[in-house]
Amino acid sequence: MKQHLLLIEDDERLGALVTEYLTDAGFEITHVLTAGAGLELMQNQQTVEQPVDGIILDLMLPDMDGLTVCQKIRAQSNV
Repeated sequence: MKQHLLLIEDDERLGALVTEYLTDAGFEITHVLTAGAGLELMQNQQTVEQPVDGIILDLMLPDMDGLTVCQKIRAQSNV
């Protein structure tokens, strides 16, 4: 099974480019444009077919900074 990465990046063109490169490298990519969408996806990990193995996170997102997103994800997962 391919490694599943979550890409949280608000720049659609950059996100598409990174998604293309990583897909070509053998990863499965889920790309979301906002911190809120990424947090929601991570909260619902039990309901997705393939859980996220890693996250690529932009630091400057329109709805929340990336460091806060990282802290919230870590708090959710108890890591």
